[in-house]
Amino acid sequence: MKNKKIGAKIFVSFGIVIAMSIALGVAALTQVSTMASVANNYAHITVPAITQLWTARRAVRQIEECALEATIVMTSAELKAIENELFEIRETFDNALNEFETIAPQFADDVAEIHNLMNPVTQSRDRLLAECAKLTEAGNKKAYEIYVNEYTPAFEKVVNKMLEMSDEVY
Repeated sequence: MKNKKIGAKIFVSFGIVIAMSIALGVAALTQVSTMASVANNYAHITVPAITQLWTARRAVRQIEECALEATIVMTSAELKAIENELFEIRETFDNALNEFETIAPQFADDVAEIHNLMNPVTQSRDRLLAECAKLTEAGNKKAYEIYVNEYTPAFEKVVNKMLEMSDEVY
């Protein structure tokens, strides 16, 4: 390089600088593309999936509140209103889970497991409502025992499974 003319030295130096700039530009474009893919996945899969799981989880808590409220009713009108609310919220729960499965089909087995975990909940709910329908203090007491000993523990399994799924979605 000592024997080269100054113009050639400058030309080689600028060539090296341009080559490094191109390499940095390609690396930057690759990183931007990767970031765009991650952001797109987050916006179109992760956030909607988590939203549906949280909607289902809120529905679980609302169902539990309604079931607890059912244990203190003393009129058939109150019980009917609570039953209607229970069924509406359960529909919200089922819809949220189905939407979650549509967004994140890799969790189909987990959603099926939640539906299976809901079978004991449904059975306990039916027994609880049957006791409440007696519209007596003894019936409400028995309904409360079902709520505490069967209904809530069964729902906790569902909630824990949904929390586990939330962690996996992230």
